[in-house]
Amino acid sequence: MENKLVKRIVFTSLGLIFSVIPPALAVLLYFPVWVKSGAEYVVSGFAALLMIISLLPLFRLIRRALKSPSAYVIWLLLFLVFLLVSRIADQMIVISFTGLVGSLIGAIFFGLAKRCRYEE
Repeated sequence: MENKLVKRIVFTSLGLIFSVIPPALAVLLYFPVWVKSGAEYVVSGFAALLMIISLLPLFRLIRRALKSPSAYVIWLLLFLVFLLVSRIADQMIVISFTGLVGSLIGAIFFGLAKRCRYEE
């Protein structure tokens, strides 16, 4: 019984490790927290998150204005969104694939941990 408990703890820990660490490392590799570009620093992800939070009132105002937008406004917004996102898409493909592989490995370990629980 102790052996099964140890196995369950080990498998659960391995599941968490493979589900969390690979995508987190991929994000850190592709989006470093601090990047020095010449004499300037690029804005960190945390700063960008804080900026998005601070712009929430503006987003609400835009959302109210877009309740019944014209066709050209929708096309303009789609163009701007995809222009901004296209540069991130290649990096997100690698990050999401890394997360997928890590989560699949983690799911195997979580399944093994669950099997140990039911065998008690």
